[in-house]
Amino acid sequence: MEVNSSLEDRFQSTSWRSRSVAYQELQAKLQKSSVQDDIFCQYTGKLESFLKDPDDTAFESAVNLCLIFISKLETEQNKIISKHIPQICEELIEKGFNAKLATKNASLKCIIEFGGCGLGDEAMQFVLSIGLVHMTHKIVLSSIEVCTQAIKIYGPNVFSPSPILQAIKPLFNHKDTKISSASYSFVSELYRYMGPSIKNILPSLSDSEMAQLNEIFSKTEFETQIIPEKIPRRSSGVSSLCHLDAQKKMNRTSLFLISIQWNCLKMLIFYLN
Repeated sequence: MEVNSSLEDRFQSTSWRSRSVAYQELQAKLQKSSVQDDIFCQYTGKLESFLKDPDDTAFESAVNLCLIFISKLETEQNKIISKHIPQICEELIEKGFNAKLATKNASLKCIIEFGGCGLGDEAMQFVLSIGLVHMTHKIVLSSIEVCTQAIKIYGPNVFSPSPILQAIKPLFNHKDTKISSASYSFVSELYRYMGPSIKNILPSLSDSEMAQLNEIFSKTEFETQIIPEKIPRRSSGVSSLCHLDAQKKMNRTSLFLISIQWNCLKMLIFYLN
């Protein structure tokens, strides 16, 4: 199994088992590393190629690796992955959403955890443009599920609800009852957060669709003090260079403004005397 080969060599191996183990080893290294470490920048651009792995088992390892990577990113470091979102999301949706249960669930979590590093809407737009209009019903169902779970876990302040509602609306009357039912379930989850104000962002609906939604609203509890399960991850330590730079700029700006105010005050005192 090419045990003595380097990680880079095993990523390119013709053996799916070698590639799978290599992904797992990198996942373990990322798990122990800080997002400040070079290893994150080193492998950011390679995630999409890992997700193209043709073997189902190796692909599952690649998805789990991707999940760890995204889950450790904080909002201050999201720029290192933002330009790779289209390719990563396409692979997760086209392959992961249609895979076996464990792989599918990990793929959904990857999309959701983009919300944790401040890139929720950027990732969700590909679910709406690829997943919800897909010809494969399993991928459509997985897409609705990720929309519902994203709102449940991070809330409508992290994942903008209006674009999702607009994209899900055509599925209310889908011929597949699982899809139509899941679509209404998304609205029910959103109502828990928004209550009656949800009507302000509802798309144009038929009388029957509105009647169905009103029935759902009457059976769903609006939780006025609801707190999302998670909030976006932000650096809490002084190790974040981005955070330090921003803080320094803010401090310099504050000192400059104080200096101006003090000089103005001295001039006013001078003229009054």
